[in-house]
Amino acid sequence: MASSNEQWEFLKDIAKLIAWADENGYKMTAGEAYRTQDQQNLYYYGLETRVNNGDVFLVERHPRSDVPVSKHQSRMAMDFNIFIDGELTYDADRLRAVGEYWKSLSPKNIWGGDFKASRGKPKGWDAGHFQRGK
Repeated sequence: MASSNEQWEFLKDIAKLIAWADENGYKMTAGEAYRTQDQQNLYYYGLETRVNNGDVFLVERHPRSDVPVSKHQSRMAMDFNIFIDGELTYDADRLRAVGEYWKSLSPKNIWGGDFKASRGKPKGWDAGHFQRGK
Protein backbone atom coordinates (compact mmCIF):
# COMPACT_ATOMS: atom_id res chain seq x y z
CA MET A 1 0.00 0.00 0.00
CA ALA A 2 1.36 3.46 -0.87
CA SER A 3 2.49 5.47 2.14
CA SER A 4 -0.22 8.10 1.64
CA ASN A 5 -2.88 5.36 1.68
CA GLU A 6 -1.34 3.75 4.76
CA GLN A 7 -1.25 7.15 6.51
CA TRP A 8 -4.91 7.67 5.57
CA GLU A 9 -5.87 4.29 7.06
CA PHE A 10 -3.84 5.10 10.19
CA LEU A 11 -5.58 8.47 10.62
CA LYS A 12 -9.01 6.91 10.16
CA ASP A 13 -8.17 4.51 12.99
CA ILE A 14 -6.94 7.44 15.11
CA ALA A 15 -10.31 9.16 14.56
CA LYS A 16 -12.13 5.98 15.64
CA LEU A 17 -9.88 5.72 18.70
CA ILE A 18 -10.61 9.29 19.80
CA ALA A 19 -14.37 8.80 19.35
CA TRP A 20 -14.29 5.47 21.24
CA ALA A 21 -12.24 7.00 24.06
CA ASP A 22 -14.70 9.88 24.40
CA GLU A 23 -17.67 7.50 24.51
CA ASN A 24 -15.95 5.41 27.19
CA GLY A 25 -14.94 8.15 29.61
CA TYR A 26 -11.42 8.93 28.46
CA LYS A 27 -10.32 12.40 27.43
CA MET A 28 -7.47 12.51 24.94
CA THR A 29 -5.37 15.53 24.05
CA ALA A 30 -2.67 15.61 21.41
CA GLY A 31 0.88 14.88 22.41
CA GLU A 32 3.32 14.38 19.57
CA ALA A 33 2.67 13.30 15.99
CA TYR A 34 5.43 14.24 13.52
CA ARG A 35 9.04 14.11 14.67
CA THR A 36 12.19 15.09 12.78
CA GLN A 37 15.32 12.93 12.73
CA ASP A 38 17.08 15.59 14.82
CA GLN A 39 14.38 15.36 17.50
CA GLN A 40 14.50 11.57 17.39
CA ASN A 41 18.27 11.70 17.89
CA LEU A 42 17.80 13.85 20.99
CA TYR A 43 15.24 11.40 22.39
CA TYR A 44 17.35 8.34 21.56
CA TYR A 45 20.61 9.69 22.98
CA GLY A 46 18.98 11.20 26.04
CA LEU A 47 19.48 14.88 25.28
CA GLU A 48 17.22 17.92 25.38
CA THR A 49 17.66 21.58 24.65
CA ARG A 50 17.39 24.28 27.29
CA VAL A 51 17.40 28.04 26.74
CA ASN A 52 18.99 30.38 29.28
CA ASN A 53 19.26 34.11 28.55
CA GLY A 54 18.93 33.45 24.83
CA ASP A 55 21.66 30.77 24.76
CA VAL A 56 20.73 27.20 23.82
CA PHE A 57 22.34 24.32 25.69
CA LEU A 58 22.17 20.54 25.35
CA VAL A 59 21.37 18.82 28.64
CA GLU A 60 21.74 15.09 29.29
CA ARG A 61 18.73 13.19 30.58
CA HIS A 62 17.37 9.66 30.37
CA PRO A 63 16.70 8.45 26.82
CA ARG A 64 13.04 8.87 25.86
CA SER A 65 13.13 6.47 22.91
CA ASP A 66 14.47 2.97 22.41
CA VAL A 67 14.82 3.30 18.65
CA PRO A 68 17.05 5.50 16.45
CA VAL A 69 14.27 5.81 13.83
CA SER A 70 10.65 6.28 14.91
CA LYS A 71 7.28 5.74 13.25
CA HIS A 72 6.62 9.40 14.16
CA GLN A 73 9.05 10.33 11.38
CA SER A 74 6.86 8.68 8.74
CA ARG A 75 3.69 10.11 10.32
CA MET A 76 2.57 6.67 11.39
CA ALA A 77 2.55 7.24 15.17
CA MET A 78 0.69 9.52 17.55
CA ASP A 79 1.21 10.21 21.23
CA PHE A 80 -1.72 11.27 23.38
CA ASN A 81 -2.16 12.64 26.87
CA ILE A 82 -4.99 10.55 28.31
CA PHE A 83 -7.19 11.59 31.22
CA ILE A 84 -9.49 9.47 33.37
CA ASP A 85 -11.88 11.46 35.59
CA GLY A 86 -9.81 14.57 34.93
CA GLU A 87 -6.53 12.92 35.99
CA LEU A 88 -3.69 12.55 33.47
CA THR A 89 -2.37 9.00 33.38
CA TYR A 90 0.20 7.07 31.41
CA ASP A 91 -0.37 3.91 33.47
CA ALA A 92 -0.61 0.98 31.05
CA ASP A 93 -2.90 -1.02 33.33
CA ARG A 94 -5.41 1.85 33.55
CA LEU A 95 -5.24 2.40 29.79
CA ARG A 96 -5.34 -1.25 28.71
CA ALA A 97 -8.91 -0.99 27.37
CA VAL A 98 -7.85 1.91 25.13
CA GLY A 99 -4.86 -0.07 23.87
CA GLU A 100 -6.95 -3.19 23.25
CA TYR A 101 -9.50 -1.18 21.29
CA TRP A 102 -6.69 0.35 19.20
CA LYS A 103 -5.28 -3.07 18.36
CA SER A 104 -8.75 -4.39 17.47
CA LEU A 105 -9.04 -1.83 14.65
CA SER A 106 -6.24 -3.37 12.57
CA PRO A 107 -3.66 -6.12 12.92
CA LYS A 108 -1.10 -3.47 11.93
CA ASN A 109 -1.85 -1.29 14.98
CA ILE A 110 0.63 -1.37 17.86
CA TRP A 111 0.07 0.11 21.30
CA GLY A 112 2.98 1.50 23.34
CA GLY A 113 1.50 0.06 26.53
CA ASP A 114 2.68 -3.35 25.27
CA PHE A 115 6.29 -2.16 24.96
CA LYS A 116 8.69 -4.25 27.02
CA ALA A 117 10.91 -2.90 29.77
CA SER A 118 14.15 -1.46 28.40
CA ARG A 119 16.84 1.12 29.06
CA GLY A 120 15.68 1.53 32.65
CA LYS A 121 12.00 1.99 31.73
CA PRO A 122 9.28 -0.34 33.09
CA LYS A 123 7.08 -2.58 30.93
CA GLY A 124 4.28 -0.57 29.33
CA TRP A 125 6.26 2.66 29.61
CA ASP A 126 4.75 4.34 26.51
CA ALA A 127 1.02 3.79 27.10
CA GLY A 128 0.03 7.04 25.34
CA HIS A 129 1.69 5.90 22.08
CA PHE A 130 -0.32 4.50 19.15
CA GLN A 131 1.34 3.46 15.90
CA ARG A 132 0.82 1.62 12.65
CA GLY A 133 3.31 -1.13 11.78
CA LYS A 134 6.67 -2.14 13.24
